[in-house]
Amino acid sequence: MSYLQRKGYKGICLRDINIRMNCVVKSVNVNPEGGVPKYPVNCIELTATGVVGDKQRYKNHGGTERAVLLFDYSVIQKLQSEGHTVDIGTTGENITFVNDDDTFQPEESDIYQIGSTIFIQLTFPAPPCGTIADSFIDGDINQVSDEVNPGQARWCASVLVAGKVYPNDRMRLYRRGSDLSTLEKENYKFLAEHPLFCPYFYSHLEIRAGTTLDSNDELTYFTAKSLCCSTVGSFGPNKVKTYRSDTSLAAILLDKPWQKIRKEIARGKIPEACLPICYDKLTTDKRWSTIEYFVNLFSFADSVEAPSVQIIDYKFGNECNLACRMCTPGSSNTILKNTLAYIEQQPDDQRVDTVQQINHFGNFYIRPGDLANPNWLEATMQASTTISSPQDVLNIKRALPTLQHLQLAGGEPFVSNNVEEVLLAAIESGDNEHINLEITTNGTRFVRDKLDIFFKFRKLEFIISIDGTNKIYDYVRHPFKFNILEKRLQEFSDYIDEYNFHDKVDVSFCTVGLIYNLFDYENIHNLFMKYFQHLGQANSFQLQTFVYAMIPSPYVPPGANENMSVLSLDFLPLHIVEMALRSFTNAHSIEWHTELIEYVDTRVRNGRRESSYRCLQELKKHTLLTDKINGVDYHNYLHPVIIKLLDTINIEPL
Repeated sequence: MSYLQRKGYKGICLRDINIRMNCVVKSVNVNPEGGVPKYPVNCIELTATGVVGDKQRYKNHGGTERAVLLFDYSVIQKLQSEGHTVDIGTTGENITFVNDDDTFQPEESDIYQIGSTIFIQLTFPAPPCGTIADSFIDGDINQVSDEVNPGQARWCASVLVAGKVYPNDRMRLYRRGSDLSTLEKENYKFLAEHPLFCPYFYSHLEIRAGTTLDSNDELTYFTAKSLCCSTVGSFGPNKVKTYRSDTSLAAILLDKPWQKIRKEIARGKIPEACLPICYDKLTTDKRWSTIEYFVNLFSFADSVEAPSVQIIDYKFGNECNLACRMCTPGSSNTILKNTLAYIEQQPDDQRVDTVQQINHFGNFYIRPGDLANPNWLEATMQASTTISSPQDVLNIKRALPTLQHLQLAGGEPFVSNNVEEVLLAAIESGDNEHINLEITTNGTRFVRDKLDIFFKFRKLEFIISIDGTNKIYDYVRHPFKFNILEKRLQEFSDYIDEYNFHDKVDVSFCTVGLIYNLFDYENIHNLFMKYFQHLGQANSFQLQTFVYAMIPSPYVPPGANENMSVLSLDFLPLHIVEMALRSFTNAHSIEWHTELIEYVDTRVRNGRRESSYRCLQELKKHTLLTDKINGVDYHNYLHPVIIKLLDTINIEPL
């Protein structure tokens, strides 16, 4: 029972509304000596080659395709009612599960999710052998033969993502085997045989544009490139390797640091750079989502044999038309402009103090000594504006023939000239026909001439960042207005309908879970449903419960994540989060609601029920400072509960 259930919270359902089959693990079983029966235990650990602590008596048992054996408890009950002595574990299964749908029949290649992070794939019905004869009248092992008694067989499975399984874990059908393409089946089989595989090691580059001023105050370009956001740290704490802009992407992918990572994987070692993000036990779902995203794009085996750039995550710079509360000048030059304009407006004797207040939160750093330069404003603006170099754009154009997937983020893709140049080049060469686009956008620039360019590509995913409705949206996503956003969303939805692009595009809202928008999540969900529900189940509203430090907190209390943002829900008193949950009257069973509940339970389990008052003081400082820069007042925008909280926090006047 969860923490909220113990407190009497009603309506909690941890079942995804789109699940076609839902099971519960009844028992997990092993036999350290080998053979049968297998005995119930409190927990088992699944690996690619089998169950830890479970010995196989015969050589033809076990292995990647027989890593785990499953049996439906309803079949055991049926056989018992017929007089057989079969029971949990007597036929050698490692997982005994209860299926709530007696009409459902498993299929070869079905993928199941157990708990939140474990994935297995059915390989074939287990052929019965004489070792289990004692479980049946007259030793009739064909009672569990799929050929003789379809629907009563045990199933062998491979392990796609390893982990620990406990009794009462949820087990659900993730993908039907009959729905998988030949390429997907080959890739899942490869994954079972290579448990540390990640597509990023062999086919992906993250490209982040950068500019700086040299010793002569001349603008120079640099490009930070890595396999992914995790391996940025491969060169030491907080270090990123930069390359000359004329270095080819193929040469970067085969550079020594990345070769080292691939060699470690081949030796069965998890690279140190990958541990904090994707191979930590709490974040294996991130690695799985990466695999799922690319499983139908290219052959995993071929990418290992001959690494090539097939996926580019292009962070083209900080050209953006918004100044969002959780963002930084590194991602939005509008924040940069607004902040510098605010500093310039201050009296000369107060500018240094103002700069120190801004520097305090770590998302923007101005050296106070720079203010003595008569041209400090222009110089800072120039040095802090990031755009791609012409050579970077040329390198991406050269990679188009082998490219399968292009991710665009910045900045705002709809206002970037460099993004448009790359896309038009792909259309001219015909490479748009084999490239999927993933566009992270604020949704404010859905104009037809731009959409006409994007929709010429093979497949599109639009991730629309929306962090509130009505006045809360206006407050968080300054200076845009919610009523205009709704017009843009309607125009985008109409465009999809007009050209019948429903099968070509996926749309999702991505909302950052902030203190400011805590009471607005159901409204954002309803906004998504209003404009995009008709597109189908692949489209969704996603809530990022944990907010990492784009705007870091200068003070982090013991036990909290050291990278937590000052705007994170972690800094709120827990009773306020619970109050928000109770206000969501029609969100039960929806995924984002379930994740928010799990977040509360996790926080309680970790002993972090209450926030440090010092954390709240940092929140108040940041809120008031950003209000001054944007020329607004939180009293006119936020939910009454959040306003009351902020009003009760005492700080020194800014």
